[in-house]
Amino acid sequence: MSGFRVVLPAVEVNLGTVAFLHDGEWRSFWVAEPAALLSALANPVQPSRWHPEQSTLTVTVARTGCRAGEERVFPLCGEAPELSTVSDSRSHFG
Repeated sequence: MSGFRVVLPAVEVNLGTVAFLHDGEWRSFWVAEPAALLSALANPVQPSRWHPEQSTLTVTVARTGCRAGEERVFPLCGEAPELSTVSDSRSHFG
């Protein structure tokens, strides 16, 4: 096994979290540079890779003169709490 998992990350810039589906469950982590991660995800040349052993997310982005692209590695910090969803917004507005 190569030690990484291909994932499709979703970034919540305001909270500083990144989430992705793994083995049928959502995993959510804190990320120090959510805006930089979002920018990298806007220009990928390969699928994003999660490295659970190193707790990092690697995004390979396009780069002029480098056909394979440039790897950007984002450290993930501890699992972030899951956000609850509101099923009926009317319950909050009388």
